[in-house]
Amino acid sequence: RNVTGVQTCALPILTLEAWRTPELRDLLGEAATEISISRGWRAISWADALLAALRPGELGRQATYVRRRMTALGARVIATQIDNYDFFGGLSGAMPSTRLVAVQNGMRLAHELDTLRASLRGADARREGLMHDVFLCWGQVDIDRLARVGLAARVARPIGSLRDSLHRAAAERIHPPAELAVVLVKPKTFAPTSSTYRRHQSESRSRLLGYLARYARHVGVVPSMVLVPGNTARLQAQRRLVERYYFGSWTTTTTSDRLSSYDGVMGAHVTLGDQSSLLVEALGRGRRILSVNMSDDPSLDFPVEGPWTLKKPTYEEFAERLTWIHTMSDTAWAGLIGDVPKYLVNYNPQYPTHVFVKDLIMAIAEDRPWPEATW
Repeated sequence: RNVTGVQTCALPILTLEAWRTPELRDLLGEAATEISISRGWRAISWADALLAALRPGELGRQATYVRRRMTALGARVIATQIDNYDFFGGLSGAMPSTRLVAVQNGMRLAHELDTLRASLRGADARREGLMHDVFLCWGQVDIDRLARVGLAARVARPIGSLRDSLHRAAAERIHPPAELAVVLVKPKTFAPTSSTYRRHQSESRSRLLGYLARYARHVGVVPSMVLVPGNTARLQAQRRLVERYYFGSWTTTTTSDRLSSYDGVMGAHVTLGDQSSLLVEALGRGRRILSVNMSDDPSLDFPVEGPWTLKKPTYEEFAERLTWIHTMSDTAWAGLIGDVPKYLVNYNPQYPTHVFVKDLIMAIAEDRPWPEATW
């Protein structure tokens, strides 16, 4: 608190929705103050919300809440890892003196981008297709994919994955070796729901696990399942879902540690999956992958097609491609993927992503020149 008794930030930085993705909050530490529009915006009265909605450029109760928190705390920049929320583009237009930094947290689906474009809030955002003010994305692929659906950012920097960079920096981590790893994202994606995409993903993943079980028996390997890190109950729920579709021996290295899923992928000779951010990050590191879409839904396609992708293969086609990738030399694989890893997930070992993100946000907050790096 300052001398007048008003609470202020250690630095004029707010982290938005950091309870969902804590890496950015942990990176900034005491320099930032956390706020949540999903938890806190209801504190604004409906009368205030009505007045806000009548003002040009305002976005209603959520924007009013954010504005009040920024004023009370003396904040100059908002940073968030929730980069797929249409609210932020309109917020940038409603608060032009504030820099809003969105740090990409995952690979966005094709239908998700279409939906975001259609639902942008705020007149400026709708007119300009403004999704972000400052967008710190994984690679050039993300800028290109936004452009294809008419979305943009005022400033876009393809700097790599924050979580991947934090994992690279943890040199003491052990990557348990495995012949095959299988990336399995949120458990709910196994259960058919009213969402067409979720239903297609459930069907695709169950068929992929069936192919994998057959292949594992044939070649005599025990795959490692890469689950979503969580508490014991969450991990047990995922185990039960795997066992519904995969009949055979399997292991996992996933724990409550948020970076443990990277350990399983980086220690594997080949990683399988369908649409998955972690699969993209694996190829971004030059790892061998095989992305298999067992459905007709293009949302499950890997963002860049190549020999590392398959679309509704027969079992024989699946086994042949997997064996081919598994047995080729490192030199052959490197030549096959070329510059695709850099296009997907940029990374500069002389200026790691997590260091750059912190430096940029601190520079904005302290009104200093932005850092530059060759990506």
